[in-house]
This record gives sequence, C-alpha cells and structure tokens, in this order.
Amino acid sequence: MESKGNQKIFLKASKGDLASQLGMSQETLSRKLTVLNRQRIEDIVRGK
Repeated sequence: MESKGNQKIFLKASKGDLASQLGMSQETLSRKLTVLNRQRIEDIVRGK
C-alpha cells in the first residue's frame, strides 16, 4: 500500500510501558524507533 504525506501512529501507552510489554528497555525501544524513522527517511530520499 502506498501512502502520500505523513502518517502518524498515536499510542496511549508510555514508551516505558510499551518497552516493558515488548520485553526490552525503554532505551532499546527508543533506539529501534529511531532506526525505523531513519530508514523511512532514507526510503523517501531514494524515491521508494
């Protein structure tokens, strides 16, 4: 599915709660989210 424009996901849980549910530290979750964000930016720059 292609999307035009920005899409945001809003979660009611805090980063700490979400990380706990996923079995990782809040810092690890934050790093993973940063990687995903950067990959998406790179995809846009490359025209994917």
